[in-house]
Amino acid sequence: HPDGAVTFLWNAYQRGRERIISTTLAGERLSRHQQLSPGPAVYSQPVVVSTGAREGWAFWMSQADRRWQIAGRRLQDGRWEAAVVLSGEGETALAAAAVAHGSRVALAWEDHRSKPQRIRARLWDGREWTAAAPVSPPDAPAYRPALAATAAGQIWIAWDAYDGREYAAADFPCSAVAFSSTVV
Repeated sequence: HPDGAVTFLWNAYQRGRERIISTTLAGERLSRHQQLSPGPAVYSQPVVVSTGAREGWAFWMSQADRRWQIAGRRLQDGRWEAAVVLSGEGETALAAAAVAHGSRVALAWEDHRSKPQRIRARLWDGREWTAAAPVSPPDAPAYRPALAATAAGQIWIAWDAYDGREYAAADFPCSAVAFSSTVV
């Protein structure tokens, strides 16, 4: 966080069930551990981004009804809000990645609803989420998204993809406007 605090997330395993846990190191003090996931279930790959002092978002994969979805919780003024599902209904979503620039957050994941799977993304503008949109081409499988923000606030998304029989990385530049309105 800009004030020097660091928020940590991890996947805890106890009695055959998983939980997503958070703690924050501020100064030389650790906050008490807080469970972010709504209850014991199957969770994986937690990711956290800061949008300001005592503010940010936590994301993770959650298994429900035999499919994976991307869930998250917003940290507002040091308190975690209720968990929300951010991937689409009926979608199998894996490998979440996120980046923040100021109060904006970009979130991307693998969408396995169609073949080949595509990278979908959405943007938090500081108040609400845009609709999820595919950002990778429809004719090539896309895996493992990664996001970065430039100092000017441009959001870049990169992913692994097959190029014929070769495996390569592809990228797609997304500004706030292009990110929320462009579908490739």
